[in-house]
Amino acid sequence: MKRQVLSKPIRDKIGEVETVEAILITANSLEHLFFMKLFFEKGIKYILIENWTLGRYIDWVIKLNLVDKKYEQLLKDFNLLRTQIVHRFSNIYRIQNSGKTWTAVFKLILKICDFLDETEVIYKQDSELEKKYGEFLNKLSKKLDNLLEKYSKD
Repeated sequence: MKRQVLSKPIRDKIGEVETVEAILITANSLEHLFFMKLFFEKGIKYILIENWTLGRYIDWVIKLNLVDKKYEQLLKDFNLLRTQIVHRFSNIYRIQNSGKTWTAVFKLILKICDFLDETEVIYKQDSELEKKYGEFLNKLSKKLDNLLEKYSKD
């Protein structure tokens, strides 16, 4: 079987010049892709990897040869960008207020989009594995629902 993470939502945000959202959706897409590669291709239990950071995912998919090493620097460069945006809000303004900087970010995100479009998760069909993946997705939904319920009470 094959699974893939598509870059269209990211490309749409770039087209709308929504810098932060494009970066966050790109990071989320990479984490999801790498989670699936580790889970489906290597059979790593979701409980072990569900809370990993993007940097840790990158290290492990490279180490386990799930991604060609030629992408290692690109992925690490994007992770550095994501980290700088998430942990230093002033960098958002710096990027958005400089045409040259925005162009560099735009090019980096597009390279990641190309990577996403050509990277597939390939595995043998396994109903038990699919069931576990469904359990994981339900667990994530439940966590979010519980959090939102907690803060929606008057």
